[in-house]
Parts: sequence; C-alpha cells; structure tokens
Amino acid sequence: MNNQIPIVSLSFFTYSIRDQFWALKQMQQSKTIRYKLHGTSFAKLLGTGGGKFGFSIKPDFSTYALLCVWKNAAEAKTLESHHIFTQLKGKSHTSETYYMACTQSHGAWDGVNPLVPAVEYQSGPMFTLTRASLSAAKLLAFWTHVPATTRALEKSNGLLFSKGVGELPIIEQATFSHWENSESMLNFAYKSEHTQVLIKAKKQNWFKEELFARFIPVNLEDW
Repeated sequence: MNNQIPIVSLSFFTYSIRDQFWALKQMQQSKTIRYKLHGTSFAKLLGTGGGKFGFSIKPDFSTYALLCVWKNAAEAKTLESHHIFTQLKGKSHTSETYYMACTQSHGAWDGVNPLVPAVEYQSGPMFTLTRASLSAAKLLAFWTHVPATTRALEKSNGLLFSKGVGELPIIEQATFSHWENSESMLNFAYKSEHTQVLIKAKKQNWFKEELFARFIPVNLEDW
C-alpha cells in the first residue's frame, strides 16, 4: 500500500467512576492536542453522548474519544507510543482504536476539511463520520428531530456500532458509525426517517458548519 495516504485513527476510552473526573479534565486539551501529537495534521479529543444510537443530549462521562488524522501510515503507527495516548489508555478501563482511510469527504471542521479522500471503496465494511456545529437559533428544531434519526439508526440492518461524539454538549455534535457495507449505510441515509430530517436540516439551515466522511478499515500491518 501507498505509505503517503493519510490515515485516520479514532480511539475510544472508557473509564471507571473514580477516573471519570480526570478524563473530563483532559477535554481542556482538545483545541491544542494536535500540536502535541507529532505526525498529525488534525486531532481532537472528544466527549461522547449517552445514547446508544447517534446523537444524545445527555453526555456519557464514562467514554471519551481521540480523533487523529495522520500524514501517513508510518506516523499512524506511532499513535500508541505518544504520551497523550498512553495516559488516556493507562487510566481507562477499556480502549479500542479504529484505523481508517478516507474514501469520500465534504464539508468543514473549524473552517477546513481535514479528511482527504485517498482510496476507493470496493466492498466490505464502511465507517462514517457525520459532524455538525449547530446554529443557536436552530437548536430546538435539531433536537426535536433527533429521536427520528435515532429510531432510524436503531432499525438499520447492517449497523455494527454507533456512538455520538463532540467537542461541546448540545451545540457540537458528531456521530461515528460502523456498517457491514455501503448498501446498509445508504439505506439508512436515503431510505429511512433520517432522509426527511436531512432534507429539513438543509432547507432550514440548522448548521453553521457540517462535515460528512466515509472510510474503509485499514490494517496498519499491511501498510
């Protein structure tokens, strides 16, 4: 494989009650964490939502996520040796990291799109990341329609995992999802209750900024 293709890593860490306040305090680093992770072009420390499917207005204080965009596979392989990662993992009860390559991306996060499409999807599992920064005037409209999207996710065939993530509760929201294949994801996106919510969001300008990206899984040992 081409070692110049950017690699995206998303790590989830869960914490016992005694370490949850420590984990929450680490969120202060979210805006500057990229500069502490050599080899990344973009990085965020994220909180998570308490819902089992997608967005949730209730925070999950037991789980946090570290999103990194690495310049290439060689840099991505250094993730677990970084002090920040070892600290987060060392205090966690469980942890899991997904390594991915981007197949499609549009939109922006903090004014830029950090996710560059570099590979083509052929078949098999797919990951998606949907992120939005909500307009203050549209918060009620958004959260009123969240249950419909949640129901659609819960009913989706082929959904393997989904977790809401974000920098700030209520106004900065994202969902990471793992699908059996592209068809499963497309059925949710365009053939479920989610479709009408998406149309309404576009028409009513709910979002100040949004980003949508698709990925394929990567085994770093093959790169």
